[in-house]
Amino acid sequence: MNFLLRVWGLLTTIPNRLVSQFGLVLAAVFGLVSSISLILSIPLYADSVYYQTLQTNIAASPEEGTLPRPPFAFLFHYYGGWHEAVQWEDIQAVDQYISDSVVSQLGLPLEQSVRYVSTNTFPLFPMGTSTYVDDRSLAYTSLGYMENLEDHIEILEGTFPAPASMDQNDPIDVLMHEKMALELGFQIGEVYLGHFTSMTQSGKEVATDFPLRISGIWRPIDITETYWISNPSFYEGMLFVPRQTFEERISTYLPDEVYSAYWYLVMDGSDVHVEDVNPLLININTVEKNSDYLLPNIRLSVSPADALWEYKQASQSLTVLLYAFSVPILGLILAFISLVSGLSVERQRNEIAILRSRGASPIQILGLTALEGLILGLISLGLSLPVAVQLTRVISSTRSFLEFGEGIQGLRVAVSSNSLQIGLLAVGLVLLAMIIPAVGAARHTIISYKQETGRVAKAPWWQRTWMDVLLFIPAAYGTYLLRQQGTIAILQTEGTPGATDPFQNPLLFLVPALGIFAITLFSLRLIHPLMSVIARISGMSKNASLTLATRQLSRTPGSYHTPLIILMLTVSLSSYTASLAYTLDAHLFDQSYYRIGADLQFLDVGSTGSTGSSFGPPTSSSSETTTSWVFIPVDEYRSIDGVSGVARLGRYAATGVTKASGLSNGFFIGVDRIDFPLTAFWRDDFASQSLGTMMNDMAV
Repeated sequence: MNFLLRVWGLLTTIPNRLVSQFGLVLAAVFGLVSSISLILSIPLYADSVYYQTLQTNIAASPEEGTLPRPPFAFLFHYYGGWHEAVQWEDIQAVDQYISDSVVSQLGLPLEQSVRYVSTNTFPLFPMGTSTYVDDRSLAYTSLGYMENLEDHIEILEGTFPAPASMDQNDPIDVLMHEKMALELGFQIGEVYLGHFTSMTQSGKEVATDFPLRISGIWRPIDITETYWISNPSFYEGMLFVPRQTFEERISTYLPDEVYSAYWYLVMDGSDVHVEDVNPLLININTVEKNSDYLLPNIRLSVSPADALWEYKQASQSLTVLLYAFSVPILGLILAFISLVSGLSVERQRNEIAILRSRGASPIQILGLTALEGLILGLISLGLSLPVAVQLTRVISSTRSFLEFGEGIQGLRVAVSSNSLQIGLLAVGLVLLAMIIPAVGAARHTIISYKQETGRVAKAPWWQRTWMDVLLFIPAAYGTYLLRQQGTIAILQTEGTPGATDPFQNPLLFLVPALGIFAITLFSLRLIHPLMSVIARISGMSKNASLTLATRQLSRTPGSYHTPLIILMLTVSLSSYTASLAYTLDAHLFDQSYYRIGADLQFLDVGSTGSTGSSFGPPTSSSSETTTSWVFIPVDEYRSIDGVSGVARLGRYAATGVTKASGLSNGFFIGVDRIDFPLTAFWRDDFASQSLGTMMNDMAV
């Protein structure tokens, strides 16, 4: 009971302690919000940018003959041409599964669902035909059903087909596309004969005829709708019927009527984040296996699985890279938080010593400090969430170092559970930075504290352990690796020989920051003796203020170590960051020009012409038809506004012969030696000779 009362007493002191040092609390909250916001903005930015890339990549690379699909579209497809046609009853199990279970198993909201079933193609003949010869058919078509078709088409003439009766002699009402009707001259109400042929298991051909009556002419309302599984032009040669007609009439009389079947689901993936990718990929794989079990040879031909995997890998890689670049800045912020916490603890050391003398244990003192830090951390986390979102938008608007533009249009910036976890880890990290200064103070009672203040201050622990000197070892080793490599790994062009993965050696990113930190700590080792010399010199003067100030600085070096570290690191790292950003921008500029060759590159494939006659036989038996290539004259490019120089360049495959390796395949490049130096991008380090000298050598 006494223990609980003691704990309660400590808890009630927290508000008073926070109010008593309100200025330091505000400074601590500012540092916490800055650090947590920066830590949160990195995964938020990586997730947002690559989610945008995920949507763009899927929309930019549709399958041939299809419209751009929504990012989270799923298309299940059974095609009888690859396997064999099946009965209507054979697809009911998978149809029920996709309709009732797939959405819940994927765990994504459903936006749209479309079913499509069609027969194999068959010839269309006039009514009364008795001899079925393919070259006498009017057209080749197929019967199909598409869910909710009537909501997405415009009926130009007639009406939507009514369900057909079960009488085999009654015509089946069908819907025909306007293009097919115009080309063939079909009219509303006309009846034609559909002639189906199929093979039995014994190899005998079986024929089935259906009278088909045109009940309506249609065209799509909007060809860009996500409703269309394929490009609407794919359906121009089809005859659509209601589901009831396909299920009851066609499936009853036609063997193996389902030649092609599609199930098209459009899901809402706006809430998908990096941490959701693995469960979603597992769900997609489960759905695919279950569908194949219910209908063998069904394929999940369209899904975001591959794009999701790339999205996850790219997002994680960018997060690691950004954190690697942000480590020095985060270190600065944590140093600022430690400084503020140290000042707070220094003001409370006498209070802490009194509490220890009155029975409080070191654990209770540290617990009190931890609770204060936890309260400040949670408050700062709540303030950091909107700040991190806005900071992410600012980061997305940068076009270069400290150069801002409009930003990425439609960027999704949302706080996910993973972001909250990272935020809590950040709170724990800064909480540790706040507790460390209190560890030393919690060891002293009032007696030991007064004794400690009367002693000569010890050197900091990093000086006693020579950590400032030891840090030069990894910094020197990293510098050696950079000189051996010749460049930062990230600057190497992907696919070039010797290109390395930057994440295999993250020390290469941190070498400059580590070197700056080592030099900063080592310089503080020299400042104390320097202050002692200055104090002795000032003691010889008659200026009392200068003497007292210098002696105070020489006796208490620990009071200004952290501010000096922050000041030196801030100035040094700002120069390093600006230099790094300039290097990256310059490399991107040079890399782009090296790949393109100049401001613009036109690819003129030429046009062919024939020297022989295109009509009739040649004039003599020995004459041959040759091919010539015609290219746009160079002066045509010079006439374009803004073009000041043009150079022709040709790249040709070649095979060379050497004594050492024999035949070697390669390329040779032909240039116009007069115009090329005036137009092409060139740097002096590209060759040992100037570009003009090499062009002159070509004329020799």
